[in-house]
Amino acid sequence: MAITKTIQFGPGELVDTWIDSGNPTINYETGTSAVLKGDKPALFRPNLALYGLSKKIKIIGFPTFEIYKTTSSHADTSTRVHCIPIKRDVVINQATWNIFSTGNNWGTAGAKNVTDVLGGWILDGVANDSVISTNYINGTAAEWKTFNLPPSVFDGILGVGSGYFGWLLLVAQSDLGRTATFAFADYTTDITKRPKLTITYEPYHKIFPISAGLGQVR
Repeated sequence: MAITKTIQFGPGELVDTWIDSGNPTINYETGTSAVLKGDKPALFRPNLALYGLSKKIKIIGFPTFEIYKTTSSHADTSTRVHCIPIKRDVVINQATWNIFSTGNNWGTAGAKNVTDVLGGWILDGVANDSVISTNYINGTAAEWKTFNLPPSVFDGILGVGSGYFGWLLLVAQSDLGRTATFAFADYTTDITKRPKLTITYEPYHKIFPISAGLGQVR
């Protein structure tokens, strides 16, 4: 039977940071929110084990990631925000513009390479919805933004197979004057505005043969 769970992350439950081309060696993991733009994306990696989620579940459909935009510089829908799966084993409290963990460089600084994130960065273009999830800045006022992520991203996070370790959020404009501010898991102004994840899953079942005991599904 499918189970749907909505998680609102707190500190340490969703490790998040941003990386900045203007400060390529600095880690910002302790920030409570971030002003994102075309040269300043955010990185997210959830600790799903804290919620009893492990490789013993099967993801159903596309999990949704919701993040609260407190403000933005532009109101037109040409300002896109992309949510892109991360392919590197990123260590959030070590990652910078130059590295995804201590001693390990991104394929291209800023996590721009196809070896870093699925499909690489897309700026000023229409996103390929089969690769990444896109939303739009509808106004300068506060609003929730929702992104759909492939089940394979969470399989990777849960240790099923390999290839994905979290996701990157990018204001997809080369116009660096276009910015949006998002609340992180450490956000203290209003904890109800911390990021949320909704995931539907089924536990994997194993059939034990009668010769092994009761022959029941466990």
